[in-house]
Amino acid sequence: MRISYVSWHIYLSIPLMAFMLWHAWKMRFIFRLPESKNRGVFLKTAVFAAAGLIFWQITNQVRRSLELPGVKRRFTGSYPRGLEDGNFPVVSWIADRPPTIDPASWELTIDGAVNQPKRLSLEALQARQQTGYEATLDCTGGWYTTQNWEGVALSELLKEAEIRETAVSITVTSTTGYKRRFSLKEANSYLLATRMRGNALSKGHGYPLRLVAHDKRGVEWVKWVNKITVNTSSKHWQSPLPLQ
Repeated sequence: MRISYVSWHIYLSIPLMAFMLWHAWKMRFIFRLPESKNRGVFLKTAVFAAAGLIFWQITNQVRRSLELPGVKRRFTGSYPRGLEDGNFPVVSWIADRPPTIDPASWELTIDGAVNQPKRLSLEALQARQQTGYEATLDCTGGWYTTQNWEGVALSELLKEAEIRETAVSITVTSTTGYKRRFSLKEANSYLLATRMRGNALSKGHGYPLRLVAHDKRGVEWVKWVNKITVNTSSKHWQSPLPLQ
């Protein structure tokens, strides 16, 4: 299994967070000391906090006025990639490598808490009225791109499958086994894309089908989708980070 540097960064942060919580619990006695609650300490803390906010705003203004590279960053810190030509990085989570997909035999399965399970061929999906909208893919690798995506609204397919009243969330699964869960409310605003910028998706960008989750980071945009499972349990019944 090949683990990227970004993945190591995430996994190492978890024990560090646990250590910080332990340290905070260990040092809780400090709030019982009279000197930690006097007015002077409070005022100093407030002054330093205000100074930090002011300095942050000043640096932002300087960055914009000098047109430094950082001005192009999103609020997440990501830099733009492929905004004009659609040429943005092809990345995968850990060792998420898809097999070669035969479009003639590929199918999308919708099952779980539904009254009408479905199996849809790629031809059937492509023959539908294509829905399109602009969405920003923001990768944890430090880049983002805004593109026009076309495909089938996930809400349409869920409606046709007649989801049951007990349904709470869905799981979107890739041919590689990679999967992520979403609430039904979230899913109803998402797109299953077959095209980007008017062209069929490339293999690296999720051919033949990828999820466009406009309000999520790139790690949630499942590629090479071949299965949608409707669940009666919460979207939170999954690992915070993908394990596949």
